[in-house]
Amino acid sequence: MGIWKFILEPFFNEVVKSNSDEIFIGSILFLVMGASVLAHALGFSYSLGAFIAGMIIAETHYKHQVEADLIPFRDLLLGIFFITVGMQIDFSIIAEHYLTIMGLLLLFTVVKMSIIFLLVSRVTIKRTAVKTALALFQLGEFGLVVFELANAKHLLDPTISQILIVTIILSMILTPFVLRNIAWLTDRILQSEDALDVSINAQKLDHHVVVLGYGRLGRKICEKLATQGVTYIAVESNMRNVIAAQKEGKHVIFGNCFFSIFLSM
Repeated sequence: MGIWKFILEPFFNEVVKSNSDEIFIGSILFLVMGASVLAHALGFSYSLGAFIAGMIIAETHYKHQVEADLIPFRDLLLGIFFITVGMQIDFSIIAEHYLTIMGLLLLFTVVKMSIIFLLVSRVTIKRTAVKTALALFQLGEFGLVVFELANAKHLLDPTISQILIVTIILSMILTPFVLRNIAWLTDRILQSEDALDVSINAQKLDHHVVVLGYGRLGRKICEKLATQGVTYIAVESNMRNVIAAQKEGKHVIFGNCFFSIFLSM
């Protein structure tokens, strides 16, 4: 990949000298289509060639402009892809195997969420891990590509292919509804276990010191203030630190104080 990067950099340098958006976009499409044809000539798929071309272009200094220029093409082609997938759905198979589809959807969702939760919970609190698992529960469009290709190559039975494709589509349909109610779903799953009240439930604070951050330095400052009888309240952006401190009875709340200061400037 690195060798091709040094080949494309001079090529794009010459292209941008034309100050023409059309030539720039045309050059990108030429590279992608040329890589696709070359890959097919070598016995690989068109998509593999386009994927490799995209990875090479992404290593150049022009990757951000390329991404901005290709957004309309991406949205258009993505829409065409989903339309073609939807047109191939056989509703008679769905009606006959709807219980299997729902069972697979539940199975895949639970397995994927469990894996994500276990990985994320190692580095953050349980509530954040559950939210992450809910946000990423859907089966991606790459699965549609794989099953469509397998069906075209007759590697899967058409009925099995339809069941798997519909399962993926249903998970994608459910995604916006889950994301819209992700906080409510998290509360239901955890049953308010980690829905910690980040407000100070002690007496009303007055003439207190506000400590920005409750890391190692902030903790030492708060301990020093406490030993001198000075009332304080610490604002910390790491929820794990907030939960640990509040369990110890410390006056620590969740918040990004530095971002708030920036907005008030």
